[in-house]
Amino acid sequence: MNYVSPRYILLMCLLALHSNSYDSREKIHQKPLIYRIIDAIAQLNIIHRWSRSDSSQDGYKDQPIATALYQQIARQAYADLHIDLIHQIPVKQLPAKAQTELAQSDDHIVLGLVRRNSLYINEQALNKITYGYKRGTMYHECVHAKYADPFMKQNNVKNISSLAASCITHKVLSSVINITSDTLIQPHVDITEDEYKKIRFLYSHAISIIIAQLAGFFTRKYIDKTYHNYRERRADVESLYALQCSRCIEEMCGIRVNVNNLQYKKPCNLYTSGSSYLSRIEKLHIAYDLKMQNKLCEHHTLKTV
Repeated sequence: MNYVSPRYILLMCLLALHSNSYDSREKIHQKPLIYRIIDAIAQLNIIHRWSRSDSSQDGYKDQPIATALYQQIARQAYADLHIDLIHQIPVKQLPAKAQTELAQSDDHIVLGLVRRNSLYINEQALNKITYGYKRGTMYHECVHAKYADPFMKQNNVKNISSLAASCITHKVLSSVINITSDTLIQPHVDITEDEYKKIRFLYSHAISIIIAQLAGFFTRKYIDKTYHNYRERRADVESLYALQCSRCIEEMCGIRVNVNNLQYKKPCNLYTSGSSYLSRIEKLHIAYDLKMQNKLCEHHTLKTV
């Protein structure tokens, strides 16, 4: 008769209870408030209709539709990312000339990009990489489509921010100049009040307009960079979690996650960094999170059976 120790049974029950008590860290990754507001605006139907209204600047718009595999992955990505039908754009093949037009360097391969009316993918390059890398790339680009990023980044966010900075600077500075002038200059000048007010109006507005223009210019530059970094980081975070597969992320990173490695055990907010794309270690933090929840896609579930 085989005898199993009660202590052994108790230990196994505790281990099972501990393994089932793991909570996802996805909610830890909190976006900055200003970007949460911008993202909410970007998902409005009117923004997507406005974005689709002009395709004149898209030189790739006549490209053929992507092949069946990538259409299937895109449909799944749209569903997993909860992207409404009105916000979905067709997936097309990226032309060969795009590599020379868009590549930042000779060793940089353009895998995909999103324009206002279409999502383009480099099928020749994607065909050579793992399935998990294919999914990750497609999901990343679909996040850009979800938030109408080509439209939002082109002018709107930085233009509105620049205008707001200019108006606030002009209003505050002109008020400060007026108050200072009334206190320090007016008592010592021998001119009528009407003449004084005309002169004060001219120099206060001249100075404040010049400085307001400079404030708007530097705000536009700053927002252009920081908003770009945020968009790419957001696309990485949301797409990797939407994959719901630790193995897909491991394939993208080219390394397996060791769940006993202490560097993955400490939670971190992936939106706190000012850089753009997630580093490999940051991606593996998400892989660790999904691995602890035993998350695998259908493709990798079948491979483990």
